[in-house]
Amino acid sequence: MSSYNKIQYLGGHPEMTKPGNVNIDISKGNKTIKISGGGIFSFKEILIPAAKINNVSFDEKSKRSAGKAAAGAVIGGVLTGGIGLLAGAVLGGKRRDDSNLYITISHDQREFDIILKGGKDTQKLYAELLISAGNS
Repeated sequence: MSSYNKIQYLGGHPEMTKPGNVNIDISKGNKTIKISGGGIFSFKEILIPAAKINNVSFDEKSKRSAGKAAAGAVIGGVLTGGIGLLAGAVLGGKRRDDSNLYITISHDQREFDIILKGGKDTQKLYAELLISAGNS
């Protein structure tokens, strides 16, 4: 079983209506995915059999903040001159990850897209979900 903790759930499953951090457990033995989380008073645990997963996709996006790059350039230029201007622009304009992982499932004769926010373990989670769903 593989476990992923504190994955940001953005929505999509009809039984888990609140966004928040969830834990995802992938069981290769009984071919299920368990999503659990939602806080103390609204805790949910959802089991999704691999047969109910229709698709797994990953939408990779990242943005560089132009405003922060400009502010970093000004501060770097004032403090250290020309080379600081370049360094400040690079450091100030770090990339922001806007990637999402989508798990399309069948639930009560309808399709739903479970949306998870990209993070450091997203690529590994995506690969394991593809294998579990039989989409490899």
